[in-house]
Amino acid sequence: MTERTYIMIKPDGVQRGLVGSIVARFEAKGFKLLALKQASPAREHLERHYADLSAKKFFPSLIEYMASAPVVAMVWEGEGVVAEGRKMLGATKPSDSLLGTIRGDFCIDIGRNVCHGSDCVEAAEAEIALWFPEGVNAYGDHSAPWVYEGPPALVAGGAAGGGEGGAGLSAADKKRLKKERQKAAKAAAVAAGGGGAAAAEGGDGEEEEAEAGGGDGEGEGGAKKKKKKKKPKKKKGAVDAEFAAWCAEVLARTPEPTGPEVLAVPASFAGFDFTGELRPAMVTPQVTVPEHIVETDYARDPQGRAHSEEVAKAARGKDIEVLEGEDLENMRECCRLGREVIDVGGKFLKKGVTGDQVDRIIHAAAVERNSYPSPLNYYLFPKSVCVSPNEVICHGIPDCRPIQEGDIINLDVTVYYKVRCLPAARPRARLPAPKCVSRDAVPASRSFPRFNIWDS
Repeated sequence: MTERTYIMIKPDGVQRGLVGSIVARFEAKGFKLLALKQASPAREHLERHYADLSAKKFFPSLIEYMASAPVVAMVWEGEGVVAEGRKMLGATKPSDSLLGTIRGDFCIDIGRNVCHGSDCVEAAEAEIALWFPEGVNAYGDHSAPWVYEGPPALVAGGAAGGGEGGAGLSAADKKRLKKERQKAAKAAAVAAGGGGAAAAEGGDGEEEEAEAGGGDGEGEGGAKKKKKKKKPKKKKGAVDAEFAAWCAEVLARTPEPTGPEVLAVPASFAGFDFTGELRPAMVTPQVTVPEHIVETDYARDPQGRAHSEEVAKAARGKDIEVLEGEDLENMRECCRLGREVIDVGGKFLKKGVTGDQVDRIIHAAAVERNSYPSPLNYYLFPKSVCVSPNEVICHGIPDCRPIQEGDIINLDVTVYYKVRCLPAARPRARLPAPKCVSRDAVPASRSFPRFNIWDS
């Protein structure tokens, strides 16, 4: 099957002038180059790329080394290119690599092993989305008949330079490429923390015309027959490239904290009697919501008091209000949005990400649905979601601790949506309308800092 893979020449390979030699090997093999650029990525970008290694002791030195000089990022396409590319690179440890491989020929030390290659199709698509958000080229390859006995299946590509299928493509290939482009958002699947995903091809139960005849005695005289293509099931834990790109864009709005103080136990926990191995880490400043989001009455209260909730409890006692009509429909819509938001958080949650990053993703997902993340400032709770790992039973404050393999995580998501003033004449309307405090009325001093990621 035709695949795409991400190959990166690391700083040592660039400094030693090995770029041309490595590119030549992939070209000589018969793979097609879709994209190539030299880049000097920021530390935050490299940390996202190597997020699965964030818990390793060598992670800081790895990021330091990768940021020390430019890298060359490439996308290659071909039959089985992911596995073949790994073979061409050789083992991670150069001393275990065979002569004839890139690392076997060019490397000695594992800390200077020249290049990186995607280890599976899903990881390749995630890395391509991260390093080439602008897309890659899609074009016809005149050498394909001399590399493959039959034309390889086309893979969805970017819009850059591709034209309507590229020069040299047959009508059937152009039709196939057009269909793949229309499904580009769904076709590229990436892994979440090592999980797998299969790119869905052909759609659900779609029928695709295939020309019979002209090959191995199948069919007669160019007659056409229809074949049903089954949609492969997506593997558990998979997310698509569009989702990965959205997450990367959300996280890029706020700089990632760095330095030894990030994982240092806060001074406020000095002398605390911990029950297990879990330790708190840095909690970043609280964020706000855009102007158009209807806020709760506690959103900007200096003590985070939910006044309407306090009044309602005093008025109704233990009675439970029964919603009807439009109020009931609004509640159903609110529940649906809450389900969507927690699904986004669960999709993003994986080994290596931090509770702080989960909070930013949940916050953005709620705001994009025109809802307010209810935990935010509720009795001064500083974040938009509760992230409770392991022995933290509930109401865990998201911090900068990376999630570890085997952690048990509870996400507590609530949203506040489409509230309107209820007429006082309605006898069942016990809850006063929520009060949206003007931003000008917010006190200058607060118990924790705030900043607005939506102004950028």
